[in-house]
Amino acid sequence: MLAYLVRSPAYQARLAVIGQALERHGCEVHHADSIESAMNEGRVAGRSNALIVVPETGDNKTDVARIAQAAAWTTRRAFILYVASTLSPEDYKTLTRLGAAETTDWDAAIKEIAQLLPRLQREANVTSESVGHRLITFLGTGAGCGNTTIAMETAVHLASMKGGAAGSVALFDLELADSVVCAYLDIKPHIDWDELAHNPERIDGHMLGILASRHESGLDVFASVGPPQERVNINGVAVLTMLNRLIELYDVVIVDAPAARRRDVDELLRNSDFVVVTGLYSIPSAKSAGAMLKMLAEMRIPPHRIATVITDAETNLFGRVTETFDIAKLIGATPPLFVRRDRAFAIESANAGLSMVASQPKRGISQDIAKIAERVLNVAPVEAATAKN
Repeated sequence: MLAYLVRSPAYQARLAVIGQALERHGCEVHHADSIESAMNEGRVAGRSNALIVVPETGDNKTDVARIAQAAAWTTRRAFILYVASTLSPEDYKTLTRLGAAETTDWDAAIKEIAQLLPRLQREANVTSESVGHRLITFLGTGAGCGNTTIAMETAVHLASMKGGAAGSVALFDLELADSVVCAYLDIKPHIDWDELAHNPERIDGHMLGILASRHESGLDVFASVGPPQERVNINGVAVLTMLNRLIELYDVVIVDAPAARRRDVDELLRNSDFVVVTGLYSIPSAKSAGAMLKMLAEMRIPPHRIATVITDAETNLFGRVTETFDIAKLIGATPPLFVRRDRAFAIESANAGLSMVASQPKRGISQDIAKIAERVLNVAPVEAATAKN
């Protein structure tokens, strides 16, 4: 099993002892500067179910808040052990309520690790036997580029595939203040973030059944009923817990990420099995898409887990997309997927509360979206690679 020790000059000697104990238990021990870097290094290495040992910094409140946020990704990443001299009952409840973190004091750390490792290994074995869940994030270059429409139509296409080829599909709209997905599909949203933000531990399979808005295609949509009275952070425990539970329950989870809050979704992008960058058929939008692809490369997300979709593309007299050298050059080496322009049909479908791919699957724009769905469906989940290692 992979284990990370988060560096701390104040506890360097004690962490060295813990590292030796981990090695005696057969762990591959590494060091990291932070919880986030440990999780990211495990992802890049194609490994999951790691143990991250985090020493106290002297500010328990801040430590616990950071660990609780990271723990919401436990299905995709790791179990966190917080080593602290003292911890208040309130902080202990916050730390452990999601089941992905535990705490111990320095004197009991070795014993706690000895008891914890067998359980984590059993869970790792279960994970390797049940891989296949996919997390797909659609990220737009800006407002009006069609990101929500493409994410929604792709999700509907996957959910309605013959024989349930894609399995169960969920669409999670991260536009918490002004979701329009349910309006497009003529269904009613059910998520009240003001309520969930105060009780994220309530989010389980039963709660997801209540919060889901079911579309006739079989797609389950998770969207906000309206702007929350209090600001809900995309990186907050409630949102990440919701996403984590969706990953556990559904075969494919598609996330519509708001471009306006791109910096809030870094961790989501790192944990995604596949990222779809959407942009308009224009030079400025293509430049923005190229910049996003560069950003994803800097985050060490491999190119085969990224696709670029250009929407509202011009077509010739035969209905074929007129590709331009400038757009392809600005985007980079990987050829983009084009979605042809069909504004009248898109507006007509939105006004009627109908999905384009569901109402006219043989139409050109619907076939373009089907190609995106096929690309998404063929991606190998990160956890599948982990199972082979």
